[in-house]
Amino acid sequence: PATSTVRWDGRALAMAAALVLLPAVYAVRAVASQDWVVAGWYLAAVVGAGCAAFALRAGTVLGALRSAALPIAIGATGFALVYSVMHVVDGVPLSAAAVVAAVVKYTALYFPASFLLEEVSFRGAIDPHVHVHEDGGQRGWRAAVFVSVLWGLWHLPVSHGLPLPLQAIELVAVHVLLGVPLSFAWRRTRNLAGPALAHAVNDAVRNGFMLGL
Repeated sequence: PATSTVRWDGRALAMAAALVLLPAVYAVRAVASQDWVVAGWYLAAVVGAGCAAFALRAGTVLGALRSAALPIAIGATGFALVYSVMHVVDGVPLSAAAVVAAVVKYTALYFPASFLLEEVSFRGAIDPHVHVHEDGGQRGWRAAVFVSVLWGLWHLPVSHGLPLPLQAIELVAVHVLLGVPLSFAWRRTRNLAGPALAHAVNDAVRNGFMLGL
């Protein structure tokens, strides 16, 4: 959508206020605890709230939900199935109420944060550049896969639990599966609200179903 006509009207400001509320609370807590790395992440979410609100106002909330639907169906369903099986195998009970609360909380935190920290870079900047310059078909599968590989490797410094080569393979596999639908969602709408929402919901569902493991 053309963003040149978007104005910071009452609706846009209300969206920004709603999106900034929870990240701001957590940012204040992190600063009070002098946890500067975590505080920086939450402050990025505070800034991202304004960016996400602008994107939502440039399109529609319904449009963002439609754009996010397929990536969520792939990512959230996959995470829910994998971690549900792990709960059964480990014999760890899973509280539905705790999962719902975690999904709501982390979606509210991750939507503005992922918008600014990852979606602007990987889908908004890198994907169009690679897509324009790649050889091959019009749909640009290779570009979407390449950007998703970079996105996966971006997480390597903060990922632990497996030897480095296996960790890299796991990150690349998961992020290609999740990232390709995000690239196509971005290309269809030219609006990052849908991909950022899907990104946030997928991560939130993962966190919710990991409770207790």
